[in-house]
This record gives sequence, structure tokens and C-alpha cells, in this order.
Amino acid sequence: MDARLAAINKYIMRELNGEAAGACCGRGMTDASMFQNLTWLRSLVGSVLSRQFVSIVEWFSLGIRIHFIAESDDYFTLNLNEKQTDNFTSSMPDDGWTAKDAVLGIAVFVVIVAIAIGAYFFWQSQKIPPVEVGDNAPEFTLPVLSGGQVNLADYRGKVVLLNIWATWCNPCREEMPSMEQLYKNLQGKPFEILAASIDTRGSTDVEPFVKKLNLTFPILLDSEKNVNNMYQATGVPESFIIDKNGVVRDHILGPVNWTSTQAPENQLIQHLLQTQ
Repeated sequence: MDARLAAINKYIMRELNGEAAGACCGRGMTDASMFQNLTWLRSLVGSVLSRQFVSIVEWFSLGIRIHFIAESDDYFTLNLNEKQTDNFTSSMPDDGWTAKDAVLGIAVFVVIVAIAIGAYFFWQSQKIPPVEVGDNAPEFTLPVLSGGQVNLADYRGKVVLLNIWATWCNPCREEMPSMEQLYKNLQGKPFEILAASIDTRGSTDVEPFVKKLNLTFPILLDSEKNVNNMYQATGVPESFIIDKNGVVRDHILGPVNWTSTQAPENQLIQHLLQTQ
């Protein structure tokens, strides 16, 4: 057993100096073939984390090697000769790392991995679920381009077309005239359009756009994308039809011709206006 421990100690010394022998543990496996799956891990960690963490991963690899050496009956296949051993011993400090340090490194590595996994699942649990048809529409308050603020709850009892858009979006530009026409056609009925712009510069970009297209329905400023994120919008334009009770009845991706009587979205609005 003393000879086995001596061999392990010599191997650790060589690992620390980056001069490990080619053969390992007498099991027909070289260092390169046995630990090739750890190479990518060390490279990945080295590119994104500190050198201290890289050292932990290196000790994790070394700890596995030590395990195989300790379990092997052919531990002298480490090919250590006395000359090499003397050189390594003379170059190492008296209080050099031991197998116990390697085990500690592995334990720290496992703890870090466990924390990372826990943080990932915690983050997943905090994600806002997507808004689906049949869900209650998430409440929000946004500033209006013309001044003041609006709250979705203020429109309870009306059918609401919530449209998420941006001035730089060509399909949005094409869709807006039909939305304006729909808004005029339904004047006097329990209907409202709330168009939330996600332009980061807010009114600076939105106001000229609105004036150019002569839009009269409420334009909301969502420059911080609060509503965009709340409704889990995937792009622009994106629309939600909300009934009089605040329930999402349709979720539309892309532009719609809101003046077409054949459009199912328009037919749904007409149906909701006549019911409830």
C-alpha cells in the first residue's frame, strides 16, 4: 500500500507540472482517450469563468485519474523513473497539493454545479407564462402619446383591440390605415383600439409617424417594452382581441386587413360586440 501511495504522489507531482505519462492505470487507456470528454469542459470554462474555476475543473480531472490509479493493480505503469521523480520533487514546494486537495476541488466543483442548476430552475419558475386565448388579459398602465395614461381595466365592458407595433415595421405601416378605418366604422359602439408602440425613442419617432398617417385611435408608448414582455409578444405587429370581460379571445401574429368583412378577426370583433 505504501508503494501505491508513493506512486500516486509521484503522479500528482507530475500532473501539477504538466508532464503526465502517456500510459494510465494499466487498463489499456491513455490519458488522452480517457479524459477527452473533459477537454471541452476545461476549454468552455476557461473562456467564460475565472482561472480559479479552471483550476477546480483541472483538479476534478486529476481526482478521477487518481481514482483509477488507486484501483489499478498495475499502478507502476505510470512510467516514473527515479531521475524524473527527483527533478519533480526538487521543483515542488514542501507543502504541495495532495490527493486530499483534489477531493476538495471535486467537492467544490459539485457544489458550484448544483448552485448553477438550482439557479437555472429558479429562473425558469420566474418566467412569465405566455398569454393564451381564454386567459385573462394582463392589466397594464401606459402613457398616451396625446397625454395622460390609460389602464386596460378602464376599458372593461368594451371590446379592445390591443396592437403591438413599431414605426420601423413596414407591415405595421401597411396595417395602420385599415385599423383607422375600423376605428371610424365602430364609433359609438363599445369598442376601442389601443396601439402600443415599442419604439425606444418614444414620442420622438412615434409622433411624426402618427401625424403622417392621420391616426386618431389611442397610441400608447411602451418604449421599455413592459406590455410587449407581459404579453410575450414575439414580433410586430402582433394583436390581441380582448372581450368585454377582459378575456383574450384571439391572438394574431402579423398584419390584418381590418376592413375586410371576410377576415375572421373582424368577424370575431363584430360577434363580441353583439354578445355579452
